[in-house]
Amino acid sequence: MPPTPSDRIVWQDVEGELVLFDLRDETYHGLNPIASEIWRRVARGEGVDTIIDTLAARHDAPRHTVATDVNAFVAEALAGGLLEPGDKLS
Repeated sequence: MPPTPSDRIVWQDVEGELVLFDLRDETYHGLNPIASEIWRRVARGEGVDTIIDTLAARHDAPRHTVATDVNAFVAEALAGGLLEPGDKLS
């Protein structure tokens, strides 16, 4: 099962980028376009491996580079309580 956004996080699209608001500690988190795309895909229930494959193909980037970046984002979001755990990181 893939990671999922925490129930205490609300988000809004602002000109193609996402702004997350953590209801727990009332903090905002601005996501750049790539992080916003990762977040949207996680919210749709896509697994980490699928997200990596999609982004690597879409941006014509090496899979290992994309995997490093996606896994770092997911790990940071999990550590910060923005995402709830699901499957293992790739």
